[in-house]
Order: sequence, then structure tokens, then C-alpha cells
Amino acid sequence: MVHNLQLTITKDEVFIIFYKLDKDGDGVLSYSEVCDCFVPRENEYAVLINSRGGFYGAESDPTKFFEGSTRELLKKFLRGFVECEVSIELVRQRIVNKTNLKIDTCFNQVDKQDKGYITLDDLRTFLKATNMYPSEKCLRLFFQRLDKNEDNVLSYDEFITGLSPM
Repeated sequence: MVHNLQLTITKDEVFIIFYKLDKDGDGVLSYSEVCDCFVPRENEYAVLINSRGGFYGAESDPTKFFEGSTRELLKKFLRGFVECEVSIELVRQRIVNKTNLKIDTCFNQVDKQDKGYITLDDLRTFLKATNMYPSEKCLRLFFQRLDKNEDNVLSYDEFITGLSPM
């Protein structure tokens, strides 16, 4: 797809994208994992995308699957996605390198009841105690970003992996 869209992406960027999309950590991107990156998190928008029909055209040339303007928008989306993920990785590296942050200690601070996982309420309570008040939407999106298997709890591994530099 990257070749067909004439996008230039480095090996490091491919690694970051792959890591982000591979939700089950099996080293293989399934069709549903790739599709998930195009579906909005907000339910009202996700319904719009998911209710659309698929591509049933007879076109066999992948470079002609989309009209020119759609191809350009897809290229912009993919470039923005890559730039966003690279920026997030750089922030992770800066935080850990500059603060000597011990992420395992952070997990234990958030998991006050020693359950072995963190809920959205645990995270909200922890942030309030540290005088941080993100909007509910930002908090939910951050939590969803870390919750790779989408079970509505952050396991120790999800928390450590999500906040550690690659």
C-alpha cells in the first residue's frame, strides 16, 4: 500500500506503526488490526464507517482503487499517523531519560489496591491525587491507547509496554 501511494516511510517508522497496530502482540498484523486504525474511537463516527459497504469493484490494479483526491487524503492520513506515533515515541524517550522514571513503580502507585491491573477509575483517582485533571475524553483516549487487548483494564504488561520507550 505504501508503494502504491508513493509514500516514503523509514524502517523505524514501519516498526513503530507495526508495534502500534499489532494489538495481540503475535508479530502478525491481522486484517481486523489494520482496519482498526481507520475506525474512529468515538462510537457515532465508528458507526458511520462500519455501516458503509465494502469495495466490490472489478478493478485489479490497486493504484486505481481510489480516486485521486481520496488517494491524497489517505496519504495525508498515513503520514499524519506516522508522525503522531513517532512524536509519541520521542516523548516517551524524553520522559524516561530526563526523569529516571521507574514505570513499574508508577504502576504500583496507580494500582493502590494491589489488584494487578488498573481501571479507568484507578487512573482518574491517581491523577486527581496528583492535581492533574484531564478532560474525560482525553483520559479515556489515553486509557484506550494503553489497553491493547481492549478488555477495559490495564494489565501490568500493557501499562509498562505502553509507557516504555521502544
